[in-house]
Amino acid sequence: MTETTNLDATIRRIVATCEEDPEHERQLALCAQWERKQIYDRARAGSEGTFMRFGIKTNPHIESRNAAAWTAARKWEPQGNLWIYGPKGTGKTFMSRWLLNEALWHGVTVGELSGIALDSLGRRFDWIDRVDTYADCRLLLLDDLDKAHWSEVGITALWWLIDQRWDKSLVTIISTNWTPEAFAQVVKLTRPDNETFAGTLMDRLSWPGKPCRRIELTGTSLRREHNPCAGLKEER
Repeated sequence: MTETTNLDATIRRIVATCEEDPEHERQLALCAQWERKQIYDRARAGSEGTFMRFGIKTNPHIESRNAAAWTAARKWEPQGNLWIYGPKGTGKTFMSRWLLNEALWHGVTVGELSGIALDSLGRRFDWIDRVDTYADCRLLLLDDLDKAHWSEVGITALWWLIDQRWDKSLVTIISTNWTPEAFAQVVKLTRPDNETFAGTLMDRLSWPGKPCRRIELTGTSLRREHNPCAGLKEER
């Protein structure tokens, strides 16, 4: 109860600070590009049952570079969270969106939210209303957590989102350059006022008896190679 009360007080303080910040209006304008919530189901999919954003087919060139990781991804069942990590350009977002596409094909409602978008949305005074939609989709991709310059309010919004999904036993895929341990250190630096905040956030990525699964991708950046394969421009 004390932890929840302290968190609520922190949220109110951060919201008040955002409303007084001269940067607030700029942040509102920045968030406008994410007003169209990226939640998809079969009703919004194309004739083949896939949404264009996730219409990614398998690619032998990408898979051959991390064959064991792709085997693990194909065997993964969305009954627990998944953390996909590795150097930039090794196919993390490609793999994540392929998994979303597979789930979408089987009638699962999926969503995608980038770390930059979540941090920026978190700066809004009505961030809970805007982030709430992502708390309910059955499978959510949180992409590029390492790309955001995490603010105190952004990390708080991330905590709230993961906590809501943990409470509902909804599956989340995280794609980032960072290992879970490295990201926990980022959270600690962002919220030095709360010693238990990072541990609580990371604990909620695991369910009872179902720890967060890890898949590591390795190698050099695919974007540096001359490769005609479609979809690599959006690959992370």
